[in-house]
Amino acid sequence: MPVKFSVRLQQMIWNTKEITARFNKSNHLDRKDMIMFPILENIEPEKPVSGNHYWVFNLNIRDKRFEVLDSWRTLDNLVLDKNARLIAATVRSLWEHHYHHSCVVLDKYPLVNIDVPRQNKE
Repeated sequence: MPVKFSVRLQQMIWNTKEITARFNKSNHLDRKDMIMFPILENIEPEKPVSGNHYWVFNLNIRDKRFEVLDSWRTLDNLVLDKNARLIAATVRSLWEHHYHHSCVVLDKYPLVNIDVPRQNKE
């Protein structure tokens, strides 16, 4: 997915062509086990180019939860937690809009941290 897709999810802007096209009912996302969203986040605002960091937001339909996979931080980090909750809210809104007749309902999905190998912050 393009970078602007993850940026718009973080900004809760979900009424654009590229986001609508990916959530369109014809893609049958409600038949998937997992849908992974690569997220590019600027974690150092004073470094707009080099301060970026990728992490993954995963909609795990099989296990009925939203998952965060980040090699630097956990959900104990307030910035990551806030950003992940914004993305979860956006995904819930998109889901309700495009899959309101689906038997998959995201309302009760918790947000969980997935333990992944850690990298140095250098």
